Amino acid sequence: MSWKQIYSSMAFCPYKDDMAAARELHDSLMTLRQYLDGTTRPYEVLDALRHLEYVCGQPIKRATMQFRRCLSWEDESARNEVARECLIEIGGWIDRNKRYSGE
Repeated sequence: MSWKQIYSSMAFCPYKDDMAAARELHDSLMTLRQYLDGTTRPYEVLDALRHLEYVCGQPIKRATMQFRRCLSWEDESARNEVARECLIEIGGWIDRNKRYSGE
């Protein structure tokens, strides 16, 4: 069930669309974080990266492309290091631009 469906029944909440969008962005970031823990599958990561590119656009394109490329690397330590750096870059950009706070 998506967050849009959950928040759609909140008839008296004026910020329900913003709350749903912020939650989806948070979920995408958490998917990338969970990949570092080994608890998500590559197709979930690709969906999360696609969503982040759609929402944030060009400023995070380099980091998402680099994250996408490192998914196929055999060396786990190098893959995790690059993925962590990309996640920090993406999260930092979102934090600086206040796109995910829901405010």
